[in-house]
Amino acid sequence: MTIKSQYIFALLLTATAVSLSFFIINDLLSDQRQDAEIINIAGQQRMLSQRIALLKIDASLCTNTQTRSYLASSLDKLESNHTKLIALDNLSVAHKDLYFGDINLNSAVNAYVKSGRAQLTGTSNGVCSTTPPRVSSTSATASSSIIAESTELLKHLDKAVTLFE
Repeated sequence: MTIKSQYIFALLLTATAVSLSFFIINDLLSDQRQDAEIINIAGQQRMLSQRIALLKIDASLCTNTQTRSYLASSLDKLESNHTKLIALDNLSVAHKDLYFGDINLNSAVNAYVKSGRAQLTGTSNGVCSTTPPRVSSTSATASSSIIAESTELLKHLDKAVTLFE
């Protein structure tokens, strides 16, 4: 082999190594971005569950259209994010167990959304009937129920975030 062909071979080998390194690093960075997006979505679920609880116990829910709009959009986002998370191709066994096993976070989130929509439409405990709600022992019990339901859901959503991390 001549010196010229050795240089060409060395340059070709270097160019191949650099190109291969670029594609591998690009793929790793893409995976990392996707992981961060999934963790952000899971974290957003926690925030949304708290926001929904706050809006559900807001006394102005029946009379304030902006509060109703916030609740509706929060419920939509919670449901949309949940659908994205359970549709992931590479859910681990721990995630599948959390979402579909004994804890059944999938059913819990769906029930939470259904409960929020029922309250939004006024079919839950006579909320938003023709008269505005008054503070009473019934509304205090409803608030306690909402807080308990939200606290339990938040605990499981927090576990989901930890697993995704």
